[in-house]
Amino acid sequence: MVESLQYLLSLTAQARRSARAGDFHGLQGFIDQREEVLKKLGSSCQRPPNDVQDELARELSLCIEQLDREIVGLVREEMKHQSQDILEITTKLRVLATYSKGLSNTRRFDTML
Repeated sequence: MVESLQYLLSLTAQARRSARAGDFHGLQGFIDQREEVLKKLGSSCQRPPNDVQDELARELSLCIEQLDREIVGLVREEMKHQSQDILEITTKLRVLATYSKGLSNTRRFDTML
């Protein structure tokens, strides 16, 4: 179990690096790998054999949770930027459509250039 959690922690750290770099395709790959590890962990459901391993498993889980929160924050921030870009493009399209309607010429504004 501890080995699986260590592997999960390394995958999560790599996922965070991908999120920080803006590589969301790479992030998806790490998320898929994490899902496989989580399935294996869920199916085994064994408790660590001693208190030391139990404590280590708890610490690893806390580190993984912290990284997960960081990744979620990075993805939300990227989504916020993307939403602002989409809003800006939509506004520009509306302005262009309104401007082209106001031209006395029958040709569309965007084809006149």
